Amino acid sequence: MSDMLINKNELKPCPYCGNKELFVDGFKLSKGYKIIITCRKCISSLQVKVNDVEQETINEIIKTWNGNGN
Repeated sequence: MSDMLINKNELKPCPYCGNKELFVDGFKLSKGYKIIITCRKCISSLQVKVNDVEQETINEIIKTWNGNGN
């Protein structure tokens, strides 16, 4: 699901180890969605539960991974 929502080219390498190989996944919950970005090398991850998958929400998730989030 989330591969269609999050363009991996917009994600910076892992902020902990610098690896560029990232796993992006997401699934629907009973209320909302869970989006997960995981580094394939050091396994650090960002897991976010959101109410919607509007573009603004996706942009905030990308900013957070890239170190530009609030």
